[in-house]
Amino acid sequence: MNITNKLKAIQKARKRRVALFFHTREVGGIDVPNEQFNDVLAFVKLLFKVLKAKKFNIEVNHWGEILLTEPRRQIRVLLSIKSAPHPELVDDIRNRLSVCDYFQEDAPFNMTLELSFKAHRRGTKWRSMPFPVELGSYEEVVTKFVMFMIDKVSGLSSPTNKDYYQTFLDVEAEDILCVINYGASLHGEDSQFAFLLQDDEFGLFPTVQLDGDRLRVSRRVGSDRELLLNKQSLKLMNKFFF
Repeated sequence: MNITNKLKAIQKARKRRVALFFHTREVGGIDVPNEQFNDVLAFVKLLFKVLKAKKFNIEVNHWGEILLTEPRRQIRVLLSIKSAPHPELVDDIRNRLSVCDYFQEDAPFNMTLELSFKAHRRGTKWRSMPFPVELGSYEEVVTKFVMFMIDKVSGLSSPTNKDYYQTFLDVEAEDILCVINYGASLHGEDSQFAFLLQDDEFGLFPTVQLDGDRLRVSRRVGSDRELLLNKQSLKLMNKFFF
């Protein structure tokens, strides 16, 4: 396993993550301010080295989502590092909303970095711990996080054929639909993707596939449809998936 290639995949995928606002699920990975990205990547590099020494498998997909596989029982874990409101601020907002329907806050939110993980299976939740106040002291944080993660997944059963897993490395219909919605927003109401989304029948198609310069949409009953992508649409799809 080449750690350098994994880090390059994360960097390459970063520009694609702008479209994730339109995705149907929460996609893990790294979402931090530009000025903190290199520091976080240095942390991830050390984390990968520690996990590699412990025989974990590490995968990075086209969104920059990170999947860790525990070696003994093959438990798969998603990793996320993001900028989030400080926990004390979240508690304060919850307390204030318990006595009123809404309130106005003019001061900017106090944001912090949050390190999270969840087992890649149905019914699991994200578990989080804060990054250190001073970035740079990574060894202790990496050790603490790995122990925390292993402890939390140790009670899970090994995967079976009946377990549900979302695919990870493949491009799925929900990924393509995400880019279609992003493209419609980016290029406006006169774009090919905006025109497609306005088609009432499009919502009836449960399967969407990308085949070169063509978009194939299928439904459970009736005929399939095929759309030839124009230059603008094809350029956007190539940016995200090729």
